[in-house]
Amino acid sequence: IGVFPTAAESLVTTGVGRGVYYARIRAMNARGASAASPDITVVVGEGLPGVPVGLMAAADQRGDVRVLWQPPRSGAPPAGYVLLVGTAADQPSARIPMAQTTLAAQGVASGTYFVRAMAVNGAGAGPASPEILVVVP
Repeated sequence: IGVFPTAAESLVTTGVGRGVYYARIRAMNARGASAASPDITVVVGEGLPGVPVGLMAAADQRGDVRVLWQPPRSGAPPAGYVLLVGTAADQPSARIPMAQTTLAAQGVASGTYFVRAMAVNGAGAGPASPEILVVVP
């Protein structure tokens, strides 16, 4: 957003819109500026939601798949969810936006799928749930 020179050890500003921001700090003196600090995260407004819990799934011979989970028990309230789905561990190839905590899909192709859930709100996406394996016979 900008540079805020100050001689103080803290900074307070107003009128910043809701969202997630990143800041770096540099010290300055007559000899110049220091290297920047690592990024710090500043959340304005509601924070990120926590991790969805209890992610589970079931699939049958017809390719009917049901995935369900519970809302996070920590963090800010979610406005929705995103399912991360892929055919290899830790490599999601699809992001499925969800308003509810249940997905019912029909005619899913036989195969092995790796699924995680994330809660989202106006501040962004919270951390993903542990990955589960879904086998469609």
